[in-house]
Amino acid sequence: MRTSNSMRIIGGVAVAALLMAAQAQATIAWNMPIGLAGNDNYASAHGYASYDVGNEFKVNTAGYVNEVGVFNLNDQGFGSGSEVVAIFQLNGSTWSQVSGTLHTFSGPASANTYVNSEAMFTLTTPVKLNAGGTYAIVAGGGGTTANPYWNSTQPSPGTKTPTWNSVGGALSQLNTAAWYLGGSPDPNLTKWPGVSGVYTFPYGAGTFDFTPVPEVAAFGAAGVGLLGLVYIVRYARLRRTMKLA
Repeated sequence: MRTSNSMRIIGGVAVAALLMAAQAQATIAWNMPIGLAGNDNYASAHGYASYDVGNEFKVNTAGYVNEVGVFNLNDQGFGSGSEVVAIFQLNGSTWSQVSGTLHTFSGPASANTYVNSEAMFTLTTPVKLNAGGTYAIVAGGGGTTANPYWNSTQPSPGTKTPTWNSVGGALSQLNTAAWYLGGSPDPNLTKWPGVSGVYTFPYGAGTFDFTPVPEVAAFGAAGVGLLGLVYIVRYARLRRTMKLA
């Protein structure tokens, strides 16, 4: 193979490897579009002030959660109420709250940061979710006018529906949801998953963003790519030196 062709191949591999290692970025997993219908009366209709609701997902590629959020219809704020969100992890048959992911939203729209119809909060420290783990994103204090939630059957979703983003396959939605009719807001989300109902269609109440951690192979390829770039630069300098001699 001619040297010039070898250099082109090495250069191409180097660029591809660098792009692969740098491609990871934060993506919101559960996206609620503005104008989405919200179920805001089920809790009160059944004699509860509000309840906790969440859906499960699996982590295929380890990564970090930088933000958590809740569905807030048309970015309207939370009035005199509040809504809490946290991520839970399944360990054996027991769900436990992932430390550092709990946050309570409250106040008018101006007091919160929004992405579409979701109020988002940046965590103090990014929280790692491990590959192979089963998790759930859970919101509490929902089912009221200020803090509605979405599900696939009640009310009719109309033309606006939430979308689940797998973040390039790093996450898988398990299509399992649960709720807990707690009778009053549960500010620390201590009673999820629900004892009142488990369903096979997803709810949309809480969300989070996720940044996959590039796999070791990607870093290795990036290293090889960098070495290739170094080789190309040194070869080019050597050729110029030989021509000048």
